[in-house]
Amino acid sequence: MQLALVHARFQFLETVRVPIAVISNTVFPPLILLFFVVPNADDAGNPVVATSAVAQLAV
Repeated sequence: MQLALVHARFQFLETVRVPIAVISNTVFPPLILLFFVVPNADDAGNPVVATSAVAQLAV
């Protein structure tokens, strides 16, 4: 378990050191929400459906 935690820590540090990874992880999810979920009034009115729509786009 200790080795897995050390590996996860170093993977996180490696990701944070790459600027495009940080930018894409912070910018793309809100853009996807704005372009695909918010314009669809049926999905945007129901929080469960909106959350599942964003989760499906993330996978």
